[in-house]
Amino acid sequence: MPEAAGPSSSSLPFGDAFRRIQEIGTQLSEAALTMADDFARSPGGRFAEPMVRLGSQTAELATLWVAPVRAVLQEQQELMDAMSAWAEQQRELADKFATLAERHKKLTDQVTSLLDPWLEQIAKAGQWGQPPAPEDESPA
Repeated sequence: MPEAAGPSSSSLPFGDAFRRIQEIGTQLSEAALTMADDFARSPGGRFAEPMVRLGSQTAELATLWVAPVRAVLQEQQELMDAMSAWAEQQRELADKFATLAERHKKLTDQVTSLLDPWLEQIAKAGQWGQPPAPEDESPA
């Protein structure tokens, strides 16, 4: 069985979407940090602290999904590896059963060819020693 290659971008359809989400989150956090810097320099400085917190939280949210997705992908890889190993074991077991079945058939054919003539002779001998079958004597 050929070894499976690592996951490709075509086998992970959500990879591109997640990367795009991360990029958008990064852009949002950069925008929030820029706004916070602008507010800190402006006369409305009282808004700076909440905006800095918002920028920090936005940056955190941009990468928050990465660890759970990575864990799910790792579990999927482990499951795929286990299923591949199981399939290989099943293939080997099927090959062994096929070999055993073939040997059993050959052995059965040999035993049958050896015993059939004897069984026919025994059946004929049993028929010779039997009295004739009684005729049907029903009143007519």
